[in-house]
Amino acid sequence: MKFKHLFEPLELKDLLLRNRITMSAMPTGFSCANGFVTRKMVSYYASRSKGDASLIVVEGAAVEDTGKVYLSQLMASDDTYLSGLNELAEGIKKSGAFAVLQLQHGGRFAMGSNPMSASDVSFTCPCTRRNIVSAPMTEDDINATITSFTNAAVLAKKAGFDMIEVGGGYGHLLSQFLSPRTNKRNDKYGGDLEGRMKLPLDRIESIKRALGDDFPIGYQLMADELLDDGFSLDEAKTFSGKLEEGGVAYLS
Repeated sequence: MKFKHLFEPLELKDLLLRNRITMSAMPTGFSCANGFVTRKMVSYYASRSKGDASLIVVEGAAVEDTGKVYLSQLMASDDTYLSGLNELAEGIKKSGAFAVLQLQHGGRFAMGSNPMSASDVSFTCPCTRRNIVSAPMTEDDINATITSFTNAAVLAKKAGFDMIEVGGGYGHLLSQFLSPRTNKRNDKYGGDLEGRMKLPLDRIESIKRALGDDFPIGYQLMADELLDDGFSLDEAKTFSGKLEEGGVAYLS
């Protein structure tokens, strides 16, 4: 059979996947408007596990209210959401798949009238068509989001997820810091690639300190913005190497 290797086991960190079929994160809109897990969401993801996928990445859960991208986005900001997240993780794992929770912050695409980002870059919101100027994050803001991601990762582990995936794609906060198009900072979090990589790498380091080396972390990467002044494939290669050095288990 041409694709028989798809059904062979694969070792990922200390996890043995039953095959090489995985489900990547994608929004469903099945959580409540206040970010809680619903029975419909549990059923949806449990069905994918029953379909024999080996690893299922649950859609991006917002790590704080100011990072929500849409109203019914799943939340992982505090223990209020623990019970539902536990039910979701157990529903996935019941049929033998590993459960992964993606953690996300929208940055300039977050809801509200004054979203935060790397710099005060003007843009037109693709959903509302409003013209928005993002507020540049202070160092205190940056430290607060690092804490939010770390706390959300601890919550995911407590809820029974086998892994977490740091959401660095879709043009959200971490990719806004990586991109020279949206990062115009002149402090340690801006400038050349080393500075623009600092926030996502600091985030990984903080999560690993909290969870230990044995808990796998994945990273969703936007590898090329396909813009003359954007994040490029060559930069992505360098950044990917840094993520690997930092102990990231896989790149999406």
